[in-house]
Amino acid sequence: CTVVVNSNTTIITTFNAQQVPTGNRVDHLNSSGAVISTFTAIQACADVAHAGETCLVYQGIYNERVTTKRHGTSVNPITFKARVSSVSVGPAGIDLKSQTAQSSLMDGFIVNHSYVNVSGFNISPNNLGCYAAGIEIAGDNSEVTGNYIHNIPGGDGIRISGDYARIKNNIIFMVNKGMTINTTSSNNTIEFNDLSRMIYNCQDADFFRVFGSNHMIRNNYIHDNVVSEIPYANTHPDIIQTFGANGEIASNILFEHNFAINLPGTQLGNFEVYISNNIGDWVFKDNVYVDIGMQANFYIPRVRFYNNTLYNINKNSIVLFFRSASRGKGDYGEVKNNLFIDSGLDVRNSLYMFETGLIGMSGNYNYIAGAPSTYKTKNNWTDIQEPYGINGGDPKFVNVNNPLGPDGIPFT
Repeated sequence: CTVVVNSNTTIITTFNAQQVPTGNRVDHLNSSGAVISTFTAIQACADVAHAGETCLVYQGIYNERVTTKRHGTSVNPITFKARVSSVSVGPAGIDLKSQTAQSSLMDGFIVNHSYVNVSGFNISPNNLGCYAAGIEIAGDNSEVTGNYIHNIPGGDGIRISGDYARIKNNIIFMVNKGMTINTTSSNNTIEFNDLSRMIYNCQDADFFRVFGSNHMIRNNYIHDNVVSEIPYANTHPDIIQTFGANGEIASNILFEHNFAINLPGTQLGNFEVYISNNIGDWVFKDNVYVDIGMQANFYIPRVRFYNNTLYNINKNSIVLFFRSASRGKGDYGEVKNNLFIDSGLDVRNSLYMFETGLIGMSGNYNYIAGAPSTYKTKNNWTDIQEPYGINGGDPKFVNVNNPLGPDGIPFT
């Protein structure tokens, strides 16, 4: 059958009513898809699955947190797959509550081995506590796709400490951190995921907390925080954050073509060196930011901020702040070819600012303007003179009151 959740997303189920067994069922399949054996627990299948084999999990409630037992291979991964529903995740998200009954509900995975795939599960752990994650990935070359991970107030949706993971088309809702990538991790791709409503519990909430090196974070939809769910006055969520307080690595990170909207009380990002010499070389390009409450602080060197659109960002202060302080220095930063519309205070240097003491800074070719419908010139060009910048004028947005467009899907 086909269930239309909203105009953007369809859940396609791959069974009919006569074929659904009663009670929990997990089929252990060989590489040809033939059933080897059948269990009532996912872990029982995980204990015996080898490279090229699949644990096919039928609809049910599985009160277990599954730990992998062995590696797959590049040609023959080990696969854990929820059978009941194949979820098509649109970048504008879905009605999350309506999906709860559509897949195998369980407590999550600990992926300690390489070449393991996890697909299609409804993950909401019971009593997980602080600092754990819905899916923990320690192995390399894992694929985590099409899962709905939700209601983990003290933990992460997904945490990665392995290399070369591909995290795609997952929905992450009401967790403390959407995704954390640890300092030992490298070369991961995070794309086409839907993250919303991060909540405070145990520690600060963030959509992405990123360490390690050579990651690509692209085409994700980040949206709709609720201020009342972040109740502490001295904390706030970040869209993305890193720091080197304990000597962590966070280098060569690409944050590209993401869409962030409706995030009151949320910071664009915070990036701090502290004692680490291995944090820097971040690129932010082709992203869209709309209705974000707070600025980005860059205490790290060699940040390039290119071709981004920013609308209604931090109307009380600066939008991009390159800092020089005990937390680090944002040397060799570049801000080029961006649109800053109705953002910051009504002064030029409230859009981006290079603090005194920084070296190698560059800003040019940016388009800045005030609020619609007049899009007036910004005043007081006191911080950085842009010989090729544009100040004031209509940017010709299709509909500034509906950034997602009539289909509710970013970038269409």
